[in-house]
Amino acid sequence: MRKFLLVFLLVFLSQPFADEISDSNQVFDWAESQYPQYFSPSGQQSADVEDYYARFYPSTDNYLGTKNGRVYVHGDTFGGLLDVGPISDYLSQIPIPTPTPTATPTPSSSMLMAQASAEQMAGWSSTGLAKAKAYWESYGSTAIAIIEDGYIIAEWGDTERPISCYSVRKSLLSALYGNPVNNGQINLNWTLEQIGIDDSVPPSLTSDEKQASIKHLLMARSGVYHPAAYETSTMKAERPERGSHDPGTYFYYNNWDFNTAGSIYEQLTGNGIFNAFEQQIANPIGMQHYSLDNMQYSYESDISDHPAYLFKLSTLDRARFGLLFLNNGQWDGEQIIPSKWITESTTLYSVVDSGVGFGYMWWVSDNGWLKGYQFEETPFSARGNNGQYILIIPERDLVVVQSMDTSTDDYANNRSFNDLFELIIEAQILPSDQKERITLH
Repeated sequence: MRKFLLVFLLVFLSQPFADEISDSNQVFDWAESQYPQYFSPSGQQSADVEDYYARFYPSTDNYLGTKNGRVYVHGDTFGGLLDVGPISDYLSQIPIPTPTPTATPTPSSSMLMAQASAEQMAGWSSTGLAKAKAYWESYGSTAIAIIEDGYIIAEWGDTERPISCYSVRKSLLSALYGNPVNNGQINLNWTLEQIGIDDSVPPSLTSDEKQASIKHLLMARSGVYHPAAYETSTMKAERPERGSHDPGTYFYYNNWDFNTAGSIYEQLTGNGIFNAFEQQIANPIGMQHYSLDNMQYSYESDISDHPAYLFKLSTLDRARFGLLFLNNGQWDGEQIIPSKWITESTTLYSVVDSGVGFGYMWWVSDNGWLKGYQFEETPFSARGNNGQYILIIPERDLVVVQSMDTSTDDYANNRSFNDLFELIIEAQILPSDQKERITLH
């Protein structure tokens, strides 16, 4: 422990400071990011405790504080109260965050999700759209939304009804990771062991399994094949044997990874997933039908400690979310999600099947392929069971959403949606130099 304190003391050089509270918070944030085993969960609120300005970490029963320009730690881990040196010795080597570049607003940013004008509709074949709608009516999904350059080209069905997202939830959580990763609150390289993650339902995690990182979970490459809540029968049947693959070496679409990523987010940020989504994404982008009453956790405590987090979103609100990613994380001139995270989370890390792979809980096209078309710019998508799709096609400035309410008689299979997507793509009128596309038949 003395060795830890010496490392803690030697990390910084002095620099002048104007506000001791601000400087104290910088030191607290740094200590949380470097030593989560002592100071977690991160992001605790600073407060006056007797004569100290301090943060308390309930999971480790430790305090980190300042008083009269000096830094103190307190807890059984440290043998009580210890003075670990002046604040002024610490500040200058704390990395200064690089501001996230602000993307140039799209011309339509002030009118996002408005109905397309007659001029904008001229970029679409009315006959082609009518053919696509007639086909959609024949197979019976709940709703479709087509968004081009931020404008609504078409919305068919009940686009305002909140419907279960199924596995689209995973892309929603991935989006939430962007800001805490960007500001250092979460380090994707932290391992399960470092942040104290286990699963108490026997058999609990092995030492080798605890070497999986947060990044491995987001990529579905943890190598942890513990039973999970909200698994499908296919997931259960295809789950590899425990210990059969080292962390990071093998892709398996794993609800244990996705559910535990939710638990980790809540532990490290101190905020619930649904509240955080409302505050950080739904409200800033103007989701019209988002309600905490429609969200719930699915616990299967006899199977796993980590619950599934179940979202219900309307088709139009899903389209807004897709548009946020199409616009590189920006909404109406404000950077909602760091653009760097948009790129990183929708990068292909695992090839899963012909033409499709996986990023950080996003489906990413392999070599530009999506639903039988090959695009020059890589499309990506959020997908859920029973026909839930949010397709983002940057090359066409296009978002296509399908929702399927399985509590009703609505039903559509993947083949039906593939055919519909082909009709939608063919209805979009392109300049002659963009018309040629390779299709799979």
